[in-house]
Amino acid sequence: MRTRNVTLAISHEAHHKARIWAAQNDVSLSAVLSALLEGLPANPNAGRAAGQVHQQSASFRNHPDPHPHPLPLPL
Repeated sequence: MRTRNVTLAISHEAHHKARIWAAQNDVSLSAVLSALLEGLPANPNAGRAAGQVHQQSASFRNHPDPHPHPLPLPL
């Protein structure tokens, strides 16, 4: 299988929590993200969840709080 590298930007807190979770589950963060992304096409709710995250993201960008709460991860 051919792979591609992907760059994404997440908060320090989200990265920290995800790395802890991955370590506790003896898996790499890269493997977790790969599994989530590869599973998106098979998930009939993925489009709706992505739309909800996009809407929440837009509202957080316009939110006056300089430290918005992290968005939930659509599964």
